[in-house]
Amino acid sequence: PEVRSGDLKEPIQVERGMEFVWTVSKETEPYEGKLWTTVSYDDFVNDIVVGDTLLVDGGISSFYVKEVTDTDVITECIDGGLLTSRRHLNVR
Repeated sequence: PEVRSGDLKEPIQVERGMEFVWTVSKETEPYEGKLWTTVSYDDFVNDIVVGDTLLVDGGISSFYVKEVTDTDVITECIDGGLLTSRRHLNVR
């Protein structure tokens, strides 16, 4: 399935080493103060494992998967960039 990041109120500049959360949760309150976005594919958390690399738009920026929960994929930025709404996501 095609996987995309969610809508952002404004672009987010991410830099190497920053933590970023990708979530399938519809609740936003737990993420206050964190860098995060939703993901369009509900089974995203079931298809990702710790150690995977998440590529945004074919590698414009990339993230190392540190942890996976029932609703979240917690990553660390490897290659930074400007994240905007509805970006295409691939896993390597």
